[in-house]
Amino acid sequence: MRKLNRIGGAAAIAAALALTACGGGGASGPQTAKAEASGGDLSKLISINEKPAADLQQGGKVTLPLGNIGPDFNGFSNNGNSADNSALQIPMNPVAMNSGGIGGCWKVDFKGKVTSNPDFCESVKSEVKDGKQTITIEVNPKATYNDGTPIDVKAFKNTWNILKSPDAGYDIVSSGAYEFVDSVEAGSSDKEVIVKTSRPVFPVDSLFFGLIHPAVNTPEIFNNGFNGNMHPEWMAGPFKLDQYDTAAKTVTLVPNDKWWGQKPVLSNVVFRQLETSAQIAAFKNGEIDAMSANTISLYKQAWTAPRTRTSAAASASSPAA
Repeated sequence: MRKLNRIGGAAAIAAALALTACGGGGASGPQTAKAEASGGDLSKLISINEKPAADLQQGGKVTLPLGNIGPDFNGFSNNGNSADNSALQIPMNPVAMNSGGIGGCWKVDFKGKVTSNPDFCESVKSEVKDGKQTITIEVNPKATYNDGTPIDVKAFKNTWNILKSPDAGYDIVSSGAYEFVDSVEAGSSDKEVIVKTSRPVFPVDSLFFGLIHPAVNTPEIFNNGFNGNMHPEWMAGPFKLDQYDTAAKTVTLVPNDKWWGQKPVLSNVVFRQLETSAQIAAFKNGEIDAMSANTISLYKQAWTAPRTRTSAAASASSPAA
């Protein structure tokens, strides 16, 4: 493959940043040989090759395929809840994305360990007393949406109000643990968030793995306002939207000059909408830099293509580089 630099500041874009070779039994090639030599030790089948961003060459462009781009870009709604939408938005909107290893207050490393994400939440502390839980969140003072709105208690309260119940008219995927939250209030400032629950919520990262901009505050905006519109002004992340070409079905991202965290390594990230059958041809021709090969047929075609390097992860959706 051509140089695949890690997208600094937002981790890798889930599985899209590498050719994932996790096909079922019967595939031939390097990964099969590794499986036979592992002796049942699964750790020998995982090749992550994580690199510090400081060790990577600055600049470059990566082009990645998606099965679908849009039309609904609200990842919290039933219509917009998809792996493609998550992969598209994680680099430019990690404050909201609740999958792909990063989202809101939390981040997940390549081994599955969950910690608070200091880009948005510098610390998250939980205390249980008399069967009630109090969660104290210290929000990064620099954390701000692209439109200048502070990421503070208002975003947390809005997220809770929308996700706590489908009865309010919001077409949410699930209320999850939010139904057990009693209140979300400011502490010593709007950047200190105090969450109280009716009963303990474990793990704590069941809450606020993604935040919703305070402007998204009606069922009409939530359910219909993201159809054909990404609303980049309501995002926050190391990349920003440069162009959304609906005719060519491509989205181009560039570094976000408003980002306060670790600066991106890449100069451009391009997503192309391609059917799975078209992705393998585009990969072989060098039109895209990575693809997911999670079936035997795709794997056999992809790993023999020029420039290819395969990496095995714990599952077909795990990050690898």
